Amino acid sequence: MTQPDPQNSGPFTAPVPMNAPGYAESAQVPQVPAPSSAVPAPASPVPAPSPAMPAPTPVAPQQPQTAPQPQVGAPQFTYTPTTPTLEARNVPSTGPLVLALLGLFLIGLFGSIPAWAWSASAIKNARSASLPESSYQKALMARSLGIAGTIIHSCLVVFLIIYAIITISHAIG
Repeated sequence: MTQPDPQNSGPFTAPVPMNAPGYAESAQVPQVPAPSSAVPAPASPVPAPSPAMPAPTPVAPQQPQTAPQPQVGAPQFTYTPTTPTLEARNVPSTGPLVLALLGLFLIGLFGSIPAWAWSASAIKNARSASLPESSYQKALMARSLGIAGTIIHSCLVVFLIIYAIITISHAIG
C-alpha cells in the first residue's frame, strides 16, 4: 500500500510506500494516551495498530487551482476596480445642489426643473456606484429643493396668470 509523500505533495509526484525510511517521522499522527484506570479495556474486534507503525491519516487529494476556461467566441472582459473618489467625480452631487438653490431663490423654474432632473440622475448613479453617504445626501437635498422650487414657482406663475387675466378683464370692461 502506498501513500502520497507529505513533504512533496502534488498531483504529479510519485507515491511513497509506507515502509520507506523517513515516512513514519514525517506523518503527523495524533498521539492518544493510554488509559490509566485499573479496569482493563474491553476486547475489541478490530486489532490495534502496532506501536512501530502509526495509523495512516486519510489525506484529501490535492486538486490544482485552475481558472475557468473561456468559451470559444466569448468576449473577453477585464474588471478594473475603481475607488469611490473616482466614482464621485463621475456622479456630481454639488452641482445639482447649487443649481437647486439658485432656482429656489434667483432664477426660478429655469434652475429648479434642471436641478430636479440632474439630481434624480445623480441619485440613480450614486446608488449603483456605492458612493459615500455625503454624496448621496447632497443629491437627495438637491432633488428636494428642486421639487420645492418647481412647486413654489409653478404656483407663482399660475397666480401671475390669474392676476393678469383679472387685471385685463377689469381694464376692458
